[in-house]
Amino acid sequence: MTMITVKYTGSETPETDNELWQYDFGQVLLLTGLPDLGGTVDVHVSTQRTGGIARELHGTVTPDGIAVTLLDDLLENEGTTRNYSLYIWVYPKDNSSGHTAAFFVLPVFSRPRPDEPNSAD
Repeated sequence: MTMITVKYTGSETPETDNELWQYDFGQVLLLTGLPDLGGTVDVHVSTQRTGGIARELHGTVTPDGIAVTLLDDLLENEGTTRNYSLYIWVYPKDNSSGHTAAFFVLPVFSRPRPDEPNSAD
């Protein structure tokens, strides 16, 4: 597991302390720089900006920010051979409503597929 700090700056391009690479499984994003969102915070992630379906991930609110584990298939992306982006919407909610509190884009750098991407060394 690798923790990547992503600082929301109010724009689509956040500051990060590391890069995301295709097939780097077990990545955890620590989202910082967000206002206090309280309660339950989901993080919607997609490889498409519009259309399709965004994966709904449950964020864990910590004193440092919101931690969310990326699903490995988002970092596999059906074996694409080009760099791509992850589109991320931060979505606080309660029992009756929710809203998009922040949106940003993270680049993912493509690389050759390993022989056994899920094997432990």
